[in-house]
Amino acid sequence: MRVAPFLRQHGGLILIIACWLIPGLLGRTPWKPDEAYTVGLVHHIATTGDWIVPTLAGEPFMEKPPIFFLLAALMGWAFGGLLPFHDAARLASALFIGLSMAALACATHDKTRPGTGRLAVLGLVSSLGLLVHAHQLITDLALMAGIACGLTGLSLIWRQPRWAGIWFGTGMGIAFMSKGLLGPGLLGVTAAALPILHAPARSRLYLQAMRQAFYAALPWLLIWPIALWLRHPELFAVWAWDNNIGRFLGLNTLGPKPEPGGYFAILPWFALPLWPIALWTVWTRRKQLRQDSQLLVPTLYFVLALAVLSLASDARALYALPLLPPLVMLITPLYGQERQPQRLSFALIPWLLFGLVWVLLVLGWIGLQTGMPALKGPRWLAMRPGFVAQFELWRPMLALLGAVALGWLARRHWRQGLSGFITSWCSGLAAVWLCFMLLWLPWLEWGSGFGPLVKQIRAAMPADTRCTTSWHLGEPQRAMFDYYGQFRLHRLEIDGGTNCDAILVQGHDLPMAITLQRQAWQEIWHGARPGDEKKEPYRLFRRRTSTP
Repeated sequence: MRVAPFLRQHGGLILIIACWLIPGLLGRTPWKPDEAYTVGLVHHIATTGDWIVPTLAGEPFMEKPPIFFLLAALMGWAFGGLLPFHDAARLASALFIGLSMAALACATHDKTRPGTGRLAVLGLVSSLGLLVHAHQLITDLALMAGIACGLTGLSLIWRQPRWAGIWFGTGMGIAFMSKGLLGPGLLGVTAAALPILHAPARSRLYLQAMRQAFYAALPWLLIWPIALWLRHPELFAVWAWDNNIGRFLGLNTLGPKPEPGGYFAILPWFALPLWPIALWTVWTRRKQLRQDSQLLVPTLYFVLALAVLSLASDARALYALPLLPPLVMLITPLYGQERQPQRLSFALIPWLLFGLVWVLLVLGWIGLQTGMPALKGPRWLAMRPGFVAQFELWRPMLALLGAVALGWLARRHWRQGLSGFITSWCSGLAAVWLCFMLLWLPWLEWGSGFGPLVKQIRAAMPADTRCTTSWHLGEPQRAMFDYYGQFRLHRLEIDGGTNCDAILVQGHDLPMAITLQRQAWQEIWHGARPGDEKKEPYRLFRRRTSTP
């Protein structure tokens, strides 16, 4: 393949993806909540080689299967010499994003309309809800990739039957190894319901594809659960029941509780601009819905998945990522079907909106650099006390260069109907994200990273400290102390007492071990991350008299 023709054909798409994905993926420390504890799990695999029992700060963490942690550990091992370990591990997120893009491009590819695959990739990039999560070290990206592969398999059964079963089975396996039973359950229910609504699915071809999918999924579904059950049957029960069935049904206190309105309140902004276009596709082609598998498969999955997720006892905006692939698939049928060329003013709307955001980001950054009160904006800009801005010329220059290049790219596609609108939206979104990560990353990192805090506590701890007990430290915090401080905190909540000569307390409440023997303990350090003094303070206590 010649490089020059490839770049002429796909250079614009590569530019958008690079400006959208790379900034924020590299060059920063792990942030809580999700990234912080994930780094702890990945670091355990990288240092011990044990991928069967996910372990967080020395304790089994059976919330999720290990495929994402394992791949991230491999990335950390392969590129840890060139990048910090957490940056190298975060490359796993980019790989799963790439897998999602490749699967959706294959699912929507149409020889009569070359460009539908490109539109699908841009459709995934366009989602506002994916923007932040695409740069995080989170297992939900692997789940989304598994769902995308599974839907690709269902949509290809009547076009490429040889590969359809492999796509579907592999997608179910990746989804299972990412977050457990939810992903394969959603895909399985969709595959079971499809023959009821779609006559071609009631055929031998469909059964052959499902059989092939079964064989493709079997290794994913068996290897790790069997290995876990053989080593620790009790941990297998914790994973299978507590963190899958019990968590979904609300039989335990694991997971966040649903917000009022649930996903119906989340999706209007999370899936923008996909859902209006997808809704218009379904409405205008409702008469062909049951005959066209390209429409029926994503529509059926979306309806079933939304219903199942809405019934779950815990909910977060992050959990809506599996709803994005079907919406992406539903925007591509409109490609090239516009009745008339798109107006220039309609395609300009995204750039006008994102251009305004870009200007506000630049003005706020100038306010931080110069100290001008009029440009510092809302009070939330002062949430990083002690932050001192340092001028680095390359940051604004690169932000301006990226905005100009992306604006020129959008201008080339302004009159290309739906593709032009999505290209304009994605290029504007990428320009804003590039500007935000270049100019504001030092400010974000000042109050979000754990490295400086751990170093302060480590320096305040006496050299003769035998061991340290923790009180009310969450999973992200324990993982970060283990990752940065290279010392293990023994949880007071587990053993009920302390034989250690130091206690690290998170929050305002003191443990009973201190309140009952206040004279026996001395506070030797207190502090917090910048801006977290009231919300998340830390105090370090040392026993006044050493324990024999």
